Formats: sequence, C-alpha cells, structure tokens
Amino acid sequence: MLLKLPSTGKKVEKGNWGDRNILGPLPRRTRVAPEVGRGGSPVLPPSQTYRPSTVMVLYRLWAWGGHLALFFLANLTDMILRRGSIEGRAVRFRRTLEKMGPTAIKVGQQLSVRADVI
Repeated sequence: MLLKLPSTGKKVEKGNWGDRNILGPLPRRTRVAPEVGRGGSPVLPPSQTYRPSTVMVLYRLWAWGGHLALFFLANLTDMILRRGSIEGRAVRFRRTLEKMGPTAIKVGQQLSVRADVI
C-alpha cells in the first residue's frame, strides 16, 4: 500500500519511513520467555516484609504511652483545679498528636471525621 507524504508529496510504502520528517512507529518491547513448566507469567522476586525489632516496637509503645499519659494527667489536673475547658483539651490533644508523629496525626484526622467515636 502506498501512502503520500504530506511534506514532500512522495509516495512511500506503508511501514517504510524513509523521510526523517515523519515519525515512524515505536519499536516493540521484547517479550519475556516463560520458564519451562511455569505457565505464561514470568517469575517475580520474593516479596520483602518489614520486620521491626522487638526493642524498636517497645520503644515506640513507650513513647506513645508516655505522651498519652501526660495528656491524661494534664486533663486530670485541670479537672481537679476546675480550670479545664473543652477547647483547652482539644488544643492539648492536637499538640499531643503532633508530638507523637505522622501516624498519630493520621489517627487524629480520622477522629476528626468520625465525631461519634470520640
């Protein structure tokens, strides 16, 4: 089949892109040959799983527990001295979550959407 090139007016066979002003088709990817006896899909590398050490888990629990203990202790002190307010507790809760890190911030964002959980 002959195609007429718009730039030069020459007739060229389909698939023969002799004129450099026209982009030809992209080259095809090479196919991966399947392993013998394994269907048609290539073998994937083994998956890697993150496994934190026990010490790191205990440290994180200790840090989170410490922040939460300070939060509840400050709220208890405010209730005993009768100077606490809902706004003050909310600000303290937000600051506590910010100190605890990004995971706790995400928990706080989820709690802000679900008012019935609080």
